[in-house]
Amino acid sequence: MAGFLDDQMLTITCSRCGHIEKRSIGWIKANSQCTCICGAIVSLKMDKFRRQLADTEASYDRYKKTVNDNNKRV
Repeated sequence: MAGFLDDQMLTITCSRCGHIEKRSIGWIKANSQCTCICGAIVSLKMDKFRRQLADTEASYDRYKKTVNDNNKRV
């Protein structure tokens, strides 16, 4: 499911060589690892991040619905 933050970029830093890779939140949600240019595999153990992101997106959807409902009453 696409979220409103999916296009936002985050950085992933390789622990072996320090190379910084930019990836979108949507990409991170769909992948569990990233291969660095040096060949190292960077594991994305982000279960807590993914849960918090899902909670944020659900809160935003509830907020948006409330605003839309209030606008219909005006």
